[in-house]
Amino acid sequence: FYLKYQTPLYNIQSSILVKDEKKGVGGQDDLLKQLDIFGSTKVVDNEIEILKSYTLMEKVVKDLNLSVSYGVKNSFRTVEIYENSPIQVFMINPNEFAYEEPIEVEINGKEKIKLNGKEYPLNTETLTPFGTLKITLTGKSPSIREMVLIIQPESTVVDGIIAGLNVEASSKMSSVLNLSMKNSVPQKGKDLLNDLIGVYNQAALDDKNKVAANTLVFIEERLKLISGE
Repeated sequence: FYLKYQTPLYNIQSSILVKDEKKGVGGQDDLLKQLDIFGSTKVVDNEIEILKSYTLMEKVVKDLNLSVSYGVKNSFRTVEIYENSPIQVFMINPNEFAYEEPIEVEINGKEKIKLNGKEYPLNTETLTPFGTLKITLTGKSPSIREMVLIIQPESTVVDGIIAGLNVEASSKMSSVLNLSMKNSVPQKGKDLLNDLIGVYNQAALDDKNKVAANTLVFIEERLKLISGE
């Protein structure tokens, strides 16, 4: 009975290499730079905080639409179906009623769908008791005709994922970070970590581009000034 009622959790892992660009190769003090253990620790600690930041995780939650969960009830519990959901729900402007309790869904055709017993059209932004939303068919799992929607505030989902995310250096001397988290749906956990790493890399790239652009503007202004003189 315990195994039937309990939701299984899977451990999802990934790792990334943090490069310290300040430690270049080829200088006379290269050996001393490599021995700067405390400098490396600071860089790694900073990147851990960035990976667990609200801003990055909020982007991941929006990318994967994680504020909406899809489930199917069986005799013992509700099982999340994630990527196998026959529908996809986009919350345009949810209200407080959307978060109160799971929404009963009945798929009865290609043009309409029932939410808590009331029909609404598909593929269009619709005002419902739960706010404005849009529902589309994914074409997956056509045998599923009844399911439940669990909608949570975006901030709640972000905070929950951050609380369950573990980021740590593989060793004291290493700049490799191990990311791990537990999730009831393995593919969901994989998608989450993969997207987090993608968002993290993009944020680092944007920061480098911003620094390069500011440097270029500064150089151009100095050149104009020097040319004028």
